[in-house]
Amino acid sequence: LRDYEIKIEQPEILILATKIRGNWDKLKLDAEEKDFKLIKFKTEFAKQTQEDVQRFKEKVSEVHQKYREEGPSADSTPLVKGVQMLEESKETIKDYNKTKESLVNAERLFNLPLSTYPELIEIEEENKKLEKIYSLYRDQQTQVQEWSGTLWSKIDT
Repeated sequence: LRDYEIKIEQPEILILATKIRGNWDKLKLDAEEKDFKLIKFKTEFAKQTQEDVQRFKEKVSEVHQKYREEGPSADSTPLVKGVQMLEESKETIKDYNKTKESLVNAERLFNLPLSTYPELIEIEEENKKLEKIYSLYRDQQTQVQEWSGTLWSKIDT
């Protein structure tokens, strides 16, 4: 404050102002001490996070494999069943994305390399494409239901 020629009239504020530097140094020292004490815990949590990421990647890989073999885009999947499977797949991927975000945040917190999940992205993109196809199928089924309820006498020929 003296460097900038700022005058403080009230003595209690002047006392507080002169203590700021000391308080800051003490706070910084306390923070560094706490950080040092937490190194062991950080290391353990980082290791646990890496294990969680590895387990999750294995789980995603299994889901991806099952999706390819038995999912809504499999050759053997009938359209009726595919509609239901697509909705289930979208819900599953939504849940997996929440877990992925949680793990990525943990990796950031512990300065770990961020993991990628290309299989999860692939399933999402496939679901978007399938949604167009199954949407057409649902619309067609709705139209057929509507037509089947129309009386012949109501048809304009």
